[in-house]
Amino acid sequence: MRWCFHATAAVREHAAALAWLERVCGARELEYSDQPDPLVARIGGCSWIADAALELMQPTLPEGPPARFVARHGYGFTGIALQVEELRAAAEHFQSLGVRIAGDPARGWIFTHPSDSEGIQLEWADKAWDFDPRFGRALPERRAAPLLDLPRVAWFGALVRDPQAALARLQRLWPAPLLFERRAAPPEEPALALWLGDAALALYRLPEDPLLHARLWGPLPPRPRVHLMALRALSLGPVREELAREGLRVLRDEPDAERLLAHPEDTQGLLLAFSARDLPGDPRAPLG
Repeated sequence: MRWCFHATAAVREHAAALAWLERVCGARELEYSDQPDPLVARIGGCSWIADAALELMQPTLPEGPPARFVARHGYGFTGIALQVEELRAAAEHFQSLGVRIAGDPARGWIFTHPSDSEGIQLEWADKAWDFDPRFGRALPERRAAPLLDLPRVAWFGALVRDPQAALARLQRLWPAPLLFERRAAPPEEPALALWLGDAALALYRLPEDPLLHARLWGPLPPRPRVHLMALRALSLGPVREELAREGLRVLRDEPDAERLLAHPEDTQGLLLAFSARDLPGDPRAPLG
């Protein structure tokens, strides 16, 4: 596994979500397409936000995977895609483990079934994407300075019922380095985190109490899934000021952890955390 190719999010309206992310977070559109393929069934595309790619998809077919995901889980983050050295070898490895795949490796991308990864939707690719700056594409110029200075994605988050079981399953798929593990972590804190090559995936224990789940994560249905993106800020003071100026609600503000979560109903359905700290064990150079 080389790096996190992109995270994916389902949105009601691609143009509105992209415009908001451009204005507030400095996103830059890399590509746009209408994908009628039954495995995709969306309009949208990848944008660059901070130092990572995010695919925004607006479902187009009621029977397509994006629309079915939304019907079951609601809008927001749906999964992550990982870039591998050789997709055909990866697919053969998955099948040897009894992991179900969808798609043909000859096309450059496949999906593994989320039930085989504790509810985490994973896409895998080895294609050299002509829009991706990691394959030599120059980043588009920003049309305006964003409201927030966000130098990198701190981590992606996923809710799972059993973080240790999820760790074991994921490390069967690829030998993901473990950054840290806290078995007694409360549900608002990551129980563990894996390194993805250029980003981290933090696993959170899914709360059993629906009221606690709503307090922690807002309107997201209480199901396993990739659920948030944490964006790194040098300081949370400017973030608080800009969110207040924009009239955006804060779902949770945790000054001691130097972290806050914006309410997803005010951020195009995306659950966004803003953090002035990296996760423990993050191998990247410190900011500031």
